[in-house]
Amino acid sequence: MREPSSPAFRRLRVYAFDPSASTDLRTATMNAAVIKVPWEQLEAGPTGEYLEVIDVDPASDAFYEPVNLNSPQLLAQDGHAPSEGNPQFHQQMVYAIGMTTIRNFERALGRRVLWAWRWARKDDLTAYKRRTYIGKLRIHPHALREANAYYSPQKRALLFGYFRASGEDVGNNLPGGMIFSCLSHDIIAHEMSHAILDGMHRMYLEPSNPDSLAFHEAFADIVALLQHFTMPEAVKNQIGRLRGDLSQRSLLSNLALQFGQAIGNYGALRDGIDKIDRATGLPDARAIAHVTEPHERGAILVAAVFDAFVTFIEPVWRT
Repeated sequence: MREPSSPAFRRLRVYAFDPSASTDLRTATMNAAVIKVPWEQLEAGPTGEYLEVIDVDPASDAFYEPVNLNSPQLLAQDGHAPSEGNPQFHQQMVYAIGMTTIRNFERALGRRVLWAWRWARKDDLTAYKRRTYIGKLRIHPHALREANAYYSPQKRALLFGYFRASGEDVGNNLPGGMIFSCLSHDIIAHEMSHAILDGMHRMYLEPSNPDSLAFHEAFADIVALLQHFTMPEAVKNQIGRLRGDLSQRSLLSNLALQFGQAIGNYGALRDGIDKIDRATGLPDARAIAHVTEPHERGAILVAAVFDAFVTFIEPVWRT
């Protein structure tokens, strides 16, 4: 909780998108963003009321010194400067974007965010009587040496991986360079949304039908996409480049561009604009009937929501 005499916000530097946007002269200046997160009493980690960042790297058998965001030097300069090589900035990044996502949910819900309880074993018929309250969600910025990041319902934690970019077609990335999923604004917001949604309704993670997991993925992608529009400088930059036409693919519609390019995806990992059928020149209206993979099926809902958002908001920018 915030003391009455404490500041209202803590200013922290982050990547508006991911490190790849800083290698492009057209987006480099707006990618180093400063965001405000609610002020709270923090321990090194950072560890606060909602989140506990624990930076253990099992693959390297390393433990990185936890960042102390209460340091006068860091308070004076809005935290560490964005850096791919500084583990303490990685810790700062996951905390800042995580708390921003939490704040946005609490504004929408009108209440506090709660994490899912930890239950006893599923094969125990009396498990519902023995559940453990989870006060803090754990975040591990360097948990995996692989091209992956995910929310673990068992551990009640976010686990972020890191890996080397493929040797060919890696976009703005250095071939063989290290890619950290914990430095992607989109990936952090996406995984945080999974954790928050699990706290709201734990059964959404049960694959009872093709739409249950697809909804989870779509919901997390929608949150990550719309969170782009909380970055004023990034929005101004991209709208200028697009001449106000948000129906074009851009950083505002992309999700995890660096990650997607690094695994040879020829672009973002996913996109808020629907794929076009080359035969008809239109989106595939029959995709809902045959697409079952959760991310791909969820992309149908993401595209519909993003299209509705653009249709509604674009006239405002054009006036």
